Amino acid sequence: MVEMQDEFETLDDWFIESLKTYKDLHVFQLEHPTQVIEWTSGKTVCVAGYSSSKNEILELRLPLKLFADENKGLCAERDFKVVHGGFTEGPTRCLKHVPGTRCVVTNDGQNTDLQVWDLGGDDSDVIRRTGSVKGGNVSETGSRIAAPPSTPPQVLHGARSSSVQLTQLISGQTLYKLETSSDKPLSSLQFVSDSVFLASCSDGSVYVADARTSAAPQRLPPPTPSDESGVWWTDTSVAPQQADCKLVRLSSSGRAVVSDWRSLGGVVCQAQLDIQTRPHELKDVTVSWAPTLDGYISVSGRCLHTLMQI
Repeated sequence: MVEMQDEFETLDDWFIESLKTYKDLHVFQLEHPTQVIEWTSGKTVCVAGYSSSKNEILELRLPLKLFADENKGLCAERDFKVVHGGFTEGPTRCLKHVPGTRCVVTNDGQNTDLQVWDLGGDDSDVIRRTGSVKGGNVSETGSRIAAPPSTPPQVLHGARSSSVQLTQLISGQTLYKLETSSDKPLSSLQFVSDSVFLASCSDGSVYVADARTSAAPQRLPPPTPSDESGVWWTDTSVAPQQADCKLVRLSSSGRAVVSDWRSLGGVVCQAQLDIQTRPHELKDVTVSWAPTLDGYISVSGRCLHTLMQI
């Protein structure tokens, strides 16, 4: 009980401090908590609940006030607006929009099967489930999902390094399988081009693979000294026009290590987060590069809530 109270106090402190970071802060209240938020266009995002029962899946239009350069106070719409919506029979732990389509792919965190959803269009405001993709194996943490930026509709998915596969959505055909000798749980899957992707593992290792070839993937080992008893979370920042391809790995001990994924070895920089209670599971924490603040990462989840510069 004391530990829970301390955690709530930490959350309150983080929230108050975070208010100082933003010029505009907009809050949209959902009926159930959500772990996922995904851009579906320049002005819309998709969210979904993760309670054990039926949940909403919603596409929301961001407040018009966010896009006004001047006279923001004159904008009539200052709140998020539901433009499309539907229901899922269970929780949604992972959600990915397929670029160039009106589809999102979800996973419930209980097995590796995927659900495919049509977000609807101008003629309908209903989000409907249109299909499914069979997963590769059994997992208690669910499947990670990624989609290439500009190809025919495809999804990369898997729960462990040994079960990663690229599937064509229209036909269900398996286009590629990652061949590795390890069977580590995945912390993330991310494309860095239409064909090259990173499969990041919970032990801090990262596989760099090209889905166009049958060549063995390259392996980026865990940072040294390794944190063998902990878990690592990963995110990648890709900006080829700036020759910026940074990979951040965060350990459960609070150590953040930044590398260039194109150079398999070496550390660009690192930092140490101050954490009170050490998280132990992949679902406990999310780490991501801030999209508009150069060199900043955001960390959220159990016992960790911060925006920090690396």
